[in-house]
Amino acid sequence: MLFNFFSEGTMAGLGSLISKSTLVTKIYVPRWTIIVAATLNALLIFLMNLIVIALFFAWYEFWPGVLPVVTFFLYIILTYLVILGFSFMAAPLYVKFRDLTQIWEVVVSAMFYASPIVYPLSLLPIEYHSIILINPMAYIIHFTKMALTENHYAPVWQNLLFATIVIIFFFIGTVAYRKMEAKIAENI
Repeated sequence: MLFNFFSEGTMAGLGSLISKSTLVTKIYVPRWTIIVAATLNALLIFLMNLIVIALFFAWYEFWPGVLPVVTFFLYIILTYLVILGFSFMAAPLYVKFRDLTQIWEVVVSAMFYASPIVYPLSLLPIEYHSIILINPMAYIIHFTKMALTENHYAPVWQNLLFATIVIIFFFIGTVAYRKMEAKIAENI
């Protein structure tokens, strides 16, 4: 579910300005709100899916505890910041370069197989763990699984470093968006 949230959110953010091109060209609306609205839709769908997961947890009488759930929600916030940062960078680029969706679909597929979703990270030799965890979704998915199922967490310094990198990525995305924003309407 986390990876689907990431995939749907980034694809929605990527194509948001083109899909709402009449808003961009006909009336003035802050263009960043179009991107945020597209990604919020993916977030709402993800939150609805969480209700189903909560029902399964209740059905199987499984309660992971407060700390794992709080950790999970922090990872959701970080995932959303990654989605927004990417969308702010990619949406204006997609207005100019329409082949970006095909490239991003391939990248997302590669990220899916590089994330420990269908296999545990422990299946790989330990020297490859740091390489796999460079993928932000691999990091989030791995430590979410560990927190919710095994009550095991990443070290605090590692989570702080990851959160700092995500926040920097988000700010880079907003700065890149502001630099490209002026030419969005003329490129549509």
